[in-house]
Amino acid sequence: LLVLFTRGIAFAGADSLAQRKLVERGMKKEHIASLTVIMTPLNIILPGIVSKQVTDRPLSLFRRAFLPRVAVGILSLMLVIFAPNFDEHPDEMPLGFFCALGVVVVIHSILGSAMFVAIMGFFAQVSDPAIGGTYMTLLNTIANLGSKWPNQFVLFLVDHLTIRSCDADGKNCDVVLDGFVPISLACAVYGVYWYRHFGAQLDRLQDLDTSAWRIASASSSSKLQ
Repeated sequence: LLVLFTRGIAFAGADSLAQRKLVERGMKKEHIASLTVIMTPLNIILPGIVSKQVTDRPLSLFRRAFLPRVAVGILSLMLVIFAPNFDEHPDEMPLGFFCALGVVVVIHSILGSAMFVAIMGFFAQVSDPAIGGTYMTLLNTIANLGSKWPNQFVLFLVDHLTIRSCDADGKNCDVVLDGFVPISLACAVYGVYWYRHFGAQLDRLQDLDTSAWRIASASSSSKLQ
């Protein structure tokens, strides 16, 4: 449960803030939406492709995708830092930046789909058939909480970590340090720590016999049948 509940912290900065920060820098939402439209077919195809890789040891795929997804968070940070000033040319989108953003979005989608399908495949492997979908629902609920609560916490924290320099009247303020920067760096450091601490545990969980995950005894299972 701790593995499921803490893994999402490593990706919270990029997942919840990167697009918002690009919009704050003047990037039109239409440009971001165009990437979403392009990604829709890929998001439909990817789960089917990835599912073929998770039949035996799904958590191994999850582990292999973890650090690359942490690295995508750093790439997202670099894109925000070096993004052009869209406020000066709001209708222009530099082709190089758009392509770089598209590559990062594609990689993020591939890794995200791989990790999602892997964790769902593992749940399907270990769920106790005696109680059917209840087991899957419990594990999936914990997994969803583990991926959502860090995003909410980061959204709350980002303004508190942002450093501003204001004039004497306090009306005009310039951002000296955007809170997105320390949050992204902290998430990346945490992701490396999480991998070193829990990576081996993923293998141990995968190696457990399925009987270790059963709740109902054999006798109760036979009664249910």
